[in-house]
Amino acid sequence: MFFIFLKSDGVRSYPELKPLERALEAFCAIDPSMPVSMAATLLRVARYGQELASGETNLRAVAKLPYSTFLRQIDCLGDGGRRVKGLKLLEKGFNSADRRARAVRLAAAGVQLLEELRRFFAASDERGQKIPEFSEIPESDQIPES
Repeated sequence: MFFIFLKSDGVRSYPELKPLERALEAFCAIDPSMPVSMAATLLRVARYGQELASGETNLRAVAKLPYSTFLRQIDCLGDGGRRVKGLKLLEKGFNSADRRARAVRLAAAGVQLLEELRRFFAASDERGQKIPEFSEIPESDQIPES
């Protein structure tokens, strides 16, 4: 094991990222090996829940990933599969209007997690700890691509 020591001059800290750090910790508490993309999938399903339930939009439109990856993540966030433990954050079913279409909604555990995050973000926002957009981070503080 080795450590890299950086000079402290010119290094900036980002205390405003504490709410995001807390959100990631909440996901890690459920499953320490959960990829960030899977957490994003859960958030997308929650964000588009009404549109998905009403049929205004479909899972493919919400995915932002290869569809097969998105469906695997939906399985993991739901009941799992033969070789994959389910996290029980989502419930899957079929659309009553079109049996070929899948229906996905938050399970009770998913609602509980998102309510906890919503409360934390609301409290953080009241204390002025707004999470900056990536474009708001000065270019000099962004890690250069190698």
